[in-house]
Amino acid sequence: MNVFFGRKHKRMTQKRFLRRTLKQLRASTKRFLLICVFASAWAGIVHNGLGMYATWCTIAALFNLAHVLTYEEGIGLQQSIASTISLSVLMLELVVYVFVDNILLEK
Repeated sequence: MNVFFGRKHKRMTQKRFLRRTLKQLRASTKRFLLICVFASAWAGIVHNGLGMYATWCTIAALFNLAHVLTYEEGIGLQQSIASTISLSVLMLELVVYVFVDNILLEK
C-alpha cells in the first residue's frame, strides 16, 4: 500500500514514510511529542488489556457460579437452571452497564 506525500506526489511506502517521520521527530526539538505519542499508545494497550481481563474474570466467575449451583451437595440444581441463572446475572450486568454508560455518564 502506498501513500502520497508532498506536492510532487512522490510515492512512498508506509514503512519509509514512518521511518522518515520518526527521524524528523527525533532530530527536532519535539521529543516531548514523540514521548507523548508512544505513552498514549502504551496507555491504550494497557486499558484495553484491563477491560479484557475484567470481562474474562466476570464470565469465569459466572461459569463457576453455575458449576457450584449444579454440583454442590446441598444445592444440586439442574444444569439448565444453573446456566439460566448465570446468564441472567450476566444480562443484568450488561443492562446496568448500558444504563450507567449511556444515561448517567453521558453528561
